[in-house]
Order: sequence, then structure tokens, then C-alpha cells
Amino acid sequence: MLWKLAIVGFPFIVLLLIPGLMYGRSLISITRKIREEYKEAGSIAEQAISLVRTVYAFGSETKLIAKFSAALEGSMNLGVTVQRLIGVLLAADEADDGSGSSDGKKKKHRRKRKLIEVADDEDDSDVEITPPPTQATTLRKQSTCGTGQALK
Repeated sequence: MLWKLAIVGFPFIVLLLIPGLMYGRSLISITRKIREEYKEAGSIAEQAISLVRTVYAFGSETKLIAKFSAALEGSMNLGVTVQRLIGVLLAADEADDGSGSSDGKKKKHRRKRKLIEVADDEDDSDVEITPPPTQATTLRKQSTCGTGQALK
């Protein structure tokens, strides 16, 4: 009986495994490209900091800023691509959770886990924020420097 279940379940495992592997490989390749872009921008910044006097002497600050910004532009575009990939994965997960079952039966609504649970949902809160108490200061007699006479 167990082997029949394995025969039925194997195609579904393959259908889930192939897109997962494709997603993982694309994400890894994009993060490698991002690392290379950051490495280039880091070397530009490192050179500018180590040769700050030379950069200032030749007045090439704006040129270096433009070069550094161009290096970061590529990593920003790749970062947007990574976020789109993650968004597609999360959208597919949400579509899976929100859809009805294929046999027409209604799914039980499963409650999503929250990162932060709120204990008191009421509008009126019994928590009051009070400033910390200040210490009472006492006035002291000041003395003049070196004369030893106290001021009143």
C-alpha cells in the first residue's frame, strides 16, 4: 500500500521540486552579481578614502561620486529583481492559502501567525506614560577661586 502512495505522490513532488530549484538557482546567481557590484563600489570608496588628499587636490570629488553612484545603481537594479522574485514566491503562497479546494469543499480558515501579538485590542488603554521623576537640587554656597571666601 505504501508503494502505491509513493507512485501517486512522486509526480507532485517533482512538480514542486523543479520550480523550487529554479527559484533557488536564480536567486543565488542574482545575489552573486549583487556581491560583485558591491565589491566594485567598495573598491571605489576605498580608493577615494585612502587617496583623499589626491582626490581633493585634483578636484575630482564629483567625478568619484558619479562613478560610485553608477556602481551602486547596478546593485540597486539587481536588488529590485530579487525583491520581485521574492514577491512572486510570496504571491504564489498567498494564492495557495486563499483559494478554495479543488473538490468544491470549503477550506477551514487557518489563522496566520503574527509576529507580534496584541494582548489588549481595546481603544482605551490603561497604560500611562509618565516622565521619570527628577531629583530635587539643593543650592550650595559657591566659593570664589582661591580666596576661600564664600558667596552668599
